[in-house]
Amino acid sequence: MQIHVNLYDEDYIQYNIHHSYYSYNSKKTHMIGRLSPFLFSIVFIAVFIYLNVEPLLLYVEIAVLMLYSIISFIRYPKSLEKRVRKYVLRMKEEGKLPYDEEAMIDFGEDVITETTPNMTNRISYSEIRDVCETEGYIYLIIGAMQAIILPKRCLDDKFKLLGLLKEKCRCKTPE
Repeated sequence: MQIHVNLYDEDYIQYNIHHSYYSYNSKKTHMIGRLSPFLFSIVFIAVFIYLNVEPLLLYVEIAVLMLYSIISFIRYPKSLEKRVRKYVLRMKEEGKLPYDEEAMIDFGEDVITETTPNMTNRISYSEIRDVCETEGYIYLIIGAMQAIILPKRCLDDKFKLLGLLKEKCRCKTPE
């Protein structure tokens, strides 16, 4: 089975957003980022209690800081996506994007061969650590920050591909 893949900046941005939510290390960072405003608020409330401030001022401070914590918790995913998008676009301006816009992916008997204008890469099915399916993509995760990005718009039959990957890969594949 061969797939001709055309990648755009948005495809790479979506992969990085996906990676920032689902990789092991990023999950911890993501949770710390979401909870840090809450911890910051608790410290300020403790300082105000220690200083024995007037109760009305303390209640107003608690209300304002809790509102700040809730808004920060809710807005964190959008701000993370904005930071990822900004980072990828800055990499593009510097000419450092680590992908080729066109590739031919050949799913052979023993290996996946990725052929781009700049290189040919052979990946054994046993090297695939995870297969992730999102609304618009299938990611074949190879390393910590390395994946084959397969936009669904480039696939003729995603079910045939997922069936092949389920048969060949040792990792868990989506149904």
